[in-house]
Amino acid sequence: MTNHYHLLVETPHGDIARGMQYLNARYAEWVNWSRGEKGHVLRARYGTVLLTRQSHLWEVHRYIAMNPVRASLCDRPENWPWSGYAQVLGLEPARSFMDVRGALRDFGEVQGLGRAHLRAFVEDAVMAERGMAGRAA
Repeated sequence: MTNHYHLLVETPHGDIARGMQYLNARYAEWVNWSRGEKGHVLRARYGTVLLTRQSHLWEVHRYIAMNPVRASLCDRPENWPWSGYAQVLGLEPARSFMDVRGALRDFGEVQGLGRAHLRAFVEDAVMAERGMAGRAA
């Protein structure tokens, strides 16, 4: 996205504030350093949503994957270079911080099956965006 980002983070110890403070502070330092500037980089505080239902978790996976498509930044979710979606699907090597197994666990215990379920779930949204819901890709 051009002005924000989305993360799906599992925090078993409930310490999301510390992690987000660290992430956003390091990002702001890098931006200021790269531009030779000082001061605020991020306009607003981060927001969080506690996911308590499996169906909500699935929708968040799809929402994050589809966000750049809906913003007309790319034609397919796997084509957005700043997304982990292609990595989770195994189309690109996963970055060291990506928990591919954790993401796929939400769609099936077997890695190949989880990828197929995630891809089909997101593909339904791609087809709906194109007005072709219910048709195979």
